[in-house]
Amino acid sequence: MFIQFKTALLAPRFSLASVFRGVLILYAVILLIVFVAFYPGNTGGAGSTGFMRKQLSWQSVPIHAVALVFITFAYYLMLNLGYAGLKQRLKISFFLIACFATALVLELFKLTDALLFRGISLARFFQGSPADFAIDRILSFLLYAILAVIFVFIALQRDERENNRKLSETNRQLELEKLASSNKLLRAQINPHFLHNTLNLLYSRTRQYDKKLADGILLLSDSMRYSLDATKQQSDLVALRDEVQHLKNLISLQQLRFDEKLNIWFTTEGHSDKLMIPPLTLMTLAENAFKHGELHDPACPVQIRLCVDDTANQLTYIVSNKKSTGPAELSYGIGMENIHQRLKHVFGDRYRMDIQEDETFYKVQLTIDYGS
Repeated sequence: MFIQFKTALLAPRFSLASVFRGVLILYAVILLIVFVAFYPGNTGGAGSTGFMRKQLSWQSVPIHAVALVFITFAYYLMLNLGYAGLKQRLKISFFLIACFATALVLELFKLTDALLFRGISLARFFQGSPADFAIDRILSFLLYAILAVIFVFIALQRDERENNRKLSETNRQLELEKLASSNKLLRAQINPHFLHNTLNLLYSRTRQYDKKLADGILLLSDSMRYSLDATKQQSDLVALRDEVQHLKNLISLQQLRFDEKLNIWFTTEGHSDKLMIPPLTLMTLAENAFKHGELHDPACPVQIRLCVDDTANQLTYIVSNKKSTGPAELSYGIGMENIHQRLKHVFGDRYRMDIQEDETFYKVQLTIDYGS
């Protein structure tokens, strides 16, 4: 409550300067209304002339100044606390504080005016029946409160229209960005499909001349098709057997690039027909070894092992490699972070990824518990 009250006054909807300007204009208008309504022209206009002379004399300046200060502060409290109460869906406490604070400020103003400028004693100020005293204060407060409520209502309506306009503009901007993203995705899909079809054409044309080259083109085409299908499908999972086949294609492509001279051992145990896994998970962990591992040392081959425990319904995937001593490829760790997010989204706490690393070797072990 105290924090909300503090916020309403430290970050007010109505600034003290704007409230003062409004009160100053209102004060001048009220003086004019009183002059016109209660001092109409009579024989010679002596009444109205005397009233205006009294109100505009140097002796009345302190009275008007004190009145402006107190009324400005009363409206400042009433407007901002009332606005905060309405904006927060009728917080009654804000209205009670606003009423109490405003009534207190107005009472202090009346007391100051009576004691300093009208020569009324404290005993005389509080004399009279309690009913008359209460009615006078209630009417005085209502005269101030009605105008404040009108201003608060207008401000709330204006702010709501502004917020709706900003929200509409934001939604429109999001729709445009969504449309732009869709167009970019569509353009991004056109080129891979064109390349995929071109690779199939090259495969059919080169098959009779160079079988090894044709097989490489076919592997690349299958890998591209799998990657495209994995990113397009709505499901978070693909069949583990398809992921394994994609990994085998990736390894074959790597071997083809280096004329079968890479030292990569890939072994599988168990049956992977019924299990599912987020797409490109195995490939990303293996590709990390291809990028940063030593692939040409027969004594320390890249080892990729996939084990499916049919009894425990658990998958274990291990990739280990000796680190390359050559220039390191630039890596941002985005692939590993993406794997963590996707695995957590699908399996929650039923997966574990352990990494062991030193200056020479790197090993990552992924364990997924599929449960019963």
